[in-house]
Amino acid sequence: MRNSSVKKSAYETLLKNKILSAFLVLLIIGFVLSILIPPQILKYIIDYNFAKKTSDGLIGTAVFYVLIVFLIGILDFLKEAIL
Repeated sequence: MRNSSVKKSAYETLLKNKILSAFLVLLIIGFVLSILIPPQILKYIIDYNFAKKTSDGLIGTAVFYVLIVFLIGILDFLKEAIL
């Protein structure tokens, strides 16, 4: 019986806060997708810069990596703020 009251309460809360709930879902999707990007950037840096012993485009890739990590932090902060 207790479990159904929790489900009912959660459902009612989601219905009352439709816009906030939708924004939270979008933030979570964005956060999960953005977490997948840094390992791919590091793979690119290792394969195309370190393995070939070249520094062509390394600064731009490093800046992009830092920006993605910063974006992850912002999305995580917003997600926690809404929760």
